[in-house]
Amino acid sequence: MKKLISLVGRPIKQLLFWAILLLVSPLTSLADVRVAVTPFEAGDYALRKYGDYARGELENLILNFGNVQIVERTRMDSMGEELSFGNLSGMADPNQIAQFGRMSGAKILVIGSILKADTGEKSFGGFGISTRSSQTIATVRIRVLDIQKGTVVYSTTVKGSSSNISTSYGGSGQRDGRSAAIEDALKNLGTDQKFKELFTKLDSQNDAEIVKVKLDVAPVPDNCDLEINGVYYGSTPASLELIPGNAVTVKITKAGYLAWEKTLSPTVGMRITPELEKKPAN
Repeated sequence: MKKLISLVGRPIKQLLFWAILLLVSPLTSLADVRVAVTPFEAGDYALRKYGDYARGELENLILNFGNVQIVERTRMDSMGEELSFGNLSGMADPNQIAQFGRMSGAKILVIGSILKADTGEKSFGGFGISTRSSQTIATVRIRVLDIQKGTVVYSTTVKGSSSNISTSYGGSGQRDGRSAAIEDALKNLGTDQKFKELFTKLDSQNDAEIVKVKLDVAPVPDNCDLEINGVYYGSTPASLELIPGNAVTVKITKAGYLAWEKTLSPTVGMRITPELEKKPAN
């Protein structure tokens, strides 16, 4: 009864958070593998418009592997601008990879490139009907980098195809052959067991082998909302166990106060006690 009474008066948002956590904790882990997928490269200017589509399909493919968390696109783009990388997919320097990893909190960086998407056509006619068939073959390159080591751990080229038939009576009703061929190539990538194991093996690592440090968060005032890398972790004060050296973005908010946000690398004995500023009166 005392436990029940102690819950009364807590913020509804916090109660919902713990209720959901209790429901899903037997099935999921808070220590998801954090993956960053860069914008797709495309040497051919005409193929660049398929980059966002290919990136989305690749993200969906990786998410289906298990406890994987994808770094938000807007967050990646802003980090790329901050680090002056320009096109994130062009990163090859181990120092750049490590720097990006510390900021994003990701363990794996996936780089995709659309190398080709060629279409061949054949036309034939008879009995007053003209028919045209086309086949598009897309070639996609995928590289996977271990952010902590700054090394390429996987590289492959996959192909996909799509066919389209139209007649003089009207279109075939099929969608863009290039996007269909790119989708087929990424589906073929999903059948590569080596690629899948890159994520599932990390997911199955024993977290007990990783030595973590405690980060105490105690802002003024109390009962602020705490987010780590965009994920809500409850109210403050709070004590978290994090991997040392892996940068995280800490955000603290409270109604009536200006938000406090900072990216930092946890170290032994670290404690942050920011004093939030009140919002100016209107």
